[in-house]
Amino acid sequence: MKEVASSTDVTYGQVVAVLEELGFTDVSVPESHKAFRHSDTDTIFAFSDRYSDDSKVTPTDLASLRKHLVEKRGVAEHEMPKWLQG
Repeated sequence: MKEVASSTDVTYGQVVAVLEELGFTDVSVPESHKAFRHSDTDTIFAFSDRYSDDSKVTPTDLASLRKHLVEKRGVAEHEMPKWLQG
């Protein structure tokens, strides 16, 4: 059975930088959750409030982010950082 990694080498700070570059704004609720919203497309990404800028992001969060950016927002893979490409 293949072992699934519990974290990646990608930090939450890297994810935030990409989302901000794509026009997302921080709509986090302190002590509840971290979230980013793109008002033009009404897209929201929510993350655990346990993440800090240097926390390693889970593979599940990265896969979800990639899927939604590519399939829902139409972001071309070549426009994303290498760590976010499929």
